[in-house]
Amino acid sequence: MGFLSFSLGSVVAMLVFGKGKIFAEPVYSIKSVNAKANWIIFFSLVSTCLLIYKFLILSGGNLSLAGITDLRLEAGRNVDHVKGENFSSILGMIFSGFTIILYLYKEYFFYYLSQRKIIKMNLVFIGGVFTSFLSGGRWVAVTVLLVVLIMYFLRKYTFKPRVEINKTYQDSKKRGSFLSMVVKASLLLIIIYIFSKIFLDRVAGSEDDVSILLNVLANNFGGASFPASHDNFLHDNQALIPIYFVISLFQFYLGHGLYQFDALLNSDYPLNAPYLGAYQFYLQALMLNKLGFTIIPIEEILLEINSGVYNTIFGAFLLDFGYYGGIFLIFLISFLGSYFWIRFLRRRYFFDMYISILYFILLLFSPVVAIMGTGIYPSLLSLAFVLKLFIPKIRKGASV
Repeated sequence: MGFLSFSLGSVVAMLVFGKGKIFAEPVYSIKSVNAKANWIIFFSLVSTCLLIYKFLILSGGNLSLAGITDLRLEAGRNVDHVKGENFSSILGMIFSGFTIILYLYKEYFFYYLSQRKIIKMNLVFIGGVFTSFLSGGRWVAVTVLLVVLIMYFLRKYTFKPRVEINKTYQDSKKRGSFLSMVVKASLLLIIIYIFSKIFLDRVAGSEDDVSILLNVLANNFGGASFPASHDNFLHDNQALIPIYFVISLFQFYLGHGLYQFDALLNSDYPLNAPYLGAYQFYLQALMLNKLGFTIIPIEEILLEINSGVYNTIFGAFLLDFGYYGGIFLIFLISFLGSYFWIRFLRRRYFFDMYISILYFILLLFSPVVAIMGTGIYPSLLSLAFVLKLFIPKIRKGASV
């Protein structure tokens, strides 16, 4: 029913909004675009500083990869660990999405930005992404990968810039596109390496690499087993372990959500559910609790459901709003996401593009994890409500 509701929402949106006029590409003031970029850079740096401050306090100054891994592992094992214990920690989590907004802004307004501004934004983006690993782990990495890939295809197939910039300036940026591609590819490979390293260090213990991988899969799926020949082959071909790691982890995450969703459907409904959004929107609930509200904290919810975020989007809405409420809200999200995508294809507005990208990420993660309450996504969702403050106004008479 969840899948049908999701599909129905998109179909209804296409039937209602599918036909209409295609507008000219909006044109902005170069001065205004660069001025707004300064504010996005500023808040991205604030986010980075807050996350570093939080980590330094908790880790005692150990900025090594092992220190990052140990801290995150301890937080995961400690049942008394509380998210957002202080206000600066909550602000850091809320502002963390500015790093992604900065990247999207740079790509969207690329031909309006000065070369110096683009270099600054690239450096801040890279620094922000690495800092986000201090609090977001693997889901930050995967979200960043998806944002970069989605934005690449959007720029390639949907943008037709008609900004009035001299030809020499445009040509110089085109010549730099290859170097930009190399830098991005290198960054993504580094992200994948760190993601893999953190995961292996989390489960390593005293086992060898082969046993780690096989046990992770077997211990998370009831009845899963591996033949001795499989184990022996990997021990005899150690060079294949990194490739096997990537493939097996992809299969693990792809199947784990459906496995947990099936377990959820076949078990008793949690005592305090429905959580009315406190499960997926825990970051917003944290803020409200700091202001005096008494919303059930995410720590209590995770103890009840015992499956983390691996419930698929359908399981997440079932926990938050019950069966019928979940079906309706899934329909509504699909309807709104499709509406903003159709609107973006017609008008090419930055805000519509931003919401569309959030929708695509939600769609891609839907069979795997409840991404609305995971990694950097809660911040991206919260910042959508203030995003228009950071978007330059369209030049009058430049777009219909």
